[in-house]
Parts: sequence; C-alpha cells; structure tokens
Amino acid sequence: MKLRTRILFLCLAALIGMVVLATVSLTTLRQTMMKERTAQLSTLVVLAQAALEKLHEQELAGKLTREEAQRQGKLIIGSFRKDELYFFVRGYSDDVNLVHPNPKRVGIVDAKGGKEAGVRYRAALEGRKVGTVIAPGTRPNTKDEVEKLYAVTRFEPWDWIVGFGDYIDDIDKAFWRSAAVLLSIGLALMAVVGLLGWRLATSIYRQLGGEPAYASEIVHRIGAGDLNVAVDLRGAHADSLLVAMDRMQRSLSTTVGQIRGATDTIASAAGEIASGNRDLSSRTEAQASALEETAASMEELTATVKQSADNARQANQLAMSASDFAVQGGQVVDEVVATMASISGSSNKIVDIIGVIDGIA
Repeated sequence: MKLRTRILFLCLAALIGMVVLATVSLTTLRQTMMKERTAQLSTLVVLAQAALEKLHEQELAGKLTREEAQRQGKLIIGSFRKDELYFFVRGYSDDVNLVHPNPKRVGIVDAKGGKEAGVRYRAALEGRKVGTVIAPGTRPNTKDEVEKLYAVTRFEPWDWIVGFGDYIDDIDKAFWRSAAVLLSIGLALMAVVGLLGWRLATSIYRQLGGEPAYASEIVHRIGAGDLNVAVDLRGAHADSLLVAMDRMQRSLSTTVGQIRGATDTIASAAGEIASGNRDLSSRTEAQASALEETAASMEELTATVKQSADNARQANQLAMSASDFAVQGGQVVDEVVATMASISGSSNKIVDIIGVIDGIA
C-alpha cells in the first residue's frame, strides 16, 4: 500500500473519529437539554400540585367546599400562563378538559386525539409521581406541527391530571446549530489534517526518495549482498535515502572489487608462504635429523670427555707418583754423583799410585 494511500486512510480515520465524537457530543447535548427541560416542567407541575394540596387541606378542614376548592384550583392553575405556554387540567378517568386556555375546549373531550392523549398520560404516570410524554402539537396561529414535551402529575383527591407542555423544537434547532458548528469545525480540522498529511507525505517522500516499501526492499537487498541492484531514482531528491543508498551501493561495489583484488594478492602471497613453509618444514626436518645426529655425537663426545677426564685424573695421579719417584731418583743421582766423585778421586789416586809404580818400575 502506498504511503499516500495510508495517509488518506489516516485522514479518513480522523474524519470518522471526529464524526463519531461530534455525534456523541451532539447526542449528549440533546439529552442534557431534554433532561433540563423535563426537570423544569416537572418542577412546575409539582408546584401546581402543591397549590392544589393546600386547597384540599382547606377542604378537609371544612373551610372550603369541594366545588369551591376546585374552582379556586382551576383559577390558580389557569392563571399560570405565559405566551403559548400554559397549564392544563383534565379528568384522569374521563379525559374531560377542566382547565385550558381555549374556553371552547373546557368541559369536553378533545375530538382529535383526546382519548389517545389520556392513554399516554396514564401510561406515563404508572409507578411515577411525575410522568413525561412527547406528542405532536401545533403552535397558536400556525399550522406547523412540532413536537411538544408534556410533564403530568395526578392529583388523586380530585382525580385530576395536571400538566404543563413546552415545545421542544428549540432544542432541535439548538441541536442542529451545534451540529453545523461542529461540522464547520470538523471540516476545518479535516482540511488541517489533510494539509498536514500531504506535507508529511511530501516530507517523507523527499527524505526517502520513493515509497517506504521500495526503500526498505533496496536496503534489504543491499544488506543481503546484492550490490548489482539498480536503484530507481526517478523523482528522488539529491539528499534522499535512495540516492544515498545508490551512492553507498556503488561505493560498496568499488570497495568489494578492491577487496577482491587484495584477496587475490593475499591468496598468491599465502601460496608463496605455504610453499616457503613447506620448504622450511623440509629443512627443519633435515635440521632435526642433523640435530639428532649431533645429539648422538654429543652423547658419544660426552662419554669420551668423561673417559678423558677419568684418564686425566689417572694421569695426574701417575704424574704425582712420577714426581715423587723423580725426587727420589734425584736424591739417588746425587748419591751416585757423590759416589762417582769419590770413585773418581780414588781412581785418580790409583792412577797416581800406578804412575808411581810405573816410575819405580
């Protein structure tokens, strides 16, 4: 559903809400006015009944006869009249008019609707002290028939119905005046809401660059990795979301291309590194073998060095023994030398003796 359609529905919902609110307000207003009018009329008939009760008390006290009390009651009730508003009195059981502003109707039952009115009054008074009836009526000096509200009460001691009526077309007029005012206000508000809705839609379209659903679709497709999506920018503002998404999509495509190139380079370098690692691994294995051989040689060398150390210790001991023997040999030599010297001296003496002997010979 397009944004403008949604805003149209929003405006229609606001209009319906205003219509419902206006209807409830007008209905409440009419009910309130009817309750006020009913309360006013009920108060009037209760006051009239109170006046009749005073006269009935005098009748019971013997101060007035029933005929006199009823006559005074009719005069009092008949005097309460203003323009087209008046009290009326009729028999509860026989519907005969006892008090009416039109003298021709007094003492008779109205030929037109008299009995029907009596039935309505009696029905309204069942279980109530004051009853109300709405019936059609005709204004004096006119032929226009309008609704009239009647409040009636029963004065049981004399079997009378005392009533007072008032036209309620003014309530209907007030109702329709209020309806016209509320309608005007509603239309004005509707125009304001429509204008605000149009401005809101324009602002959203300006910011998004198109329908929100389309913008959301583009965002999801780019987010899902579809960098080749073609963005429809017809009518899109330069600062709109769709234009920004198009720029971002192009930038991402370029960046991804660069990343792919760098990835290929990295993959090639990784291959070379892997090859070097394999070469290094083979060399490491060779070095490991050499180290193992060196370790074995070192173990042999360690054994040889240990043996050499043992031999050196033995040689040292032998050298020390030889030194002792040398010292002793030196002493012997000294003794031999001395002996030889002695022998030499003895030899010289022998030679001399031999020479002497030869000389003698």
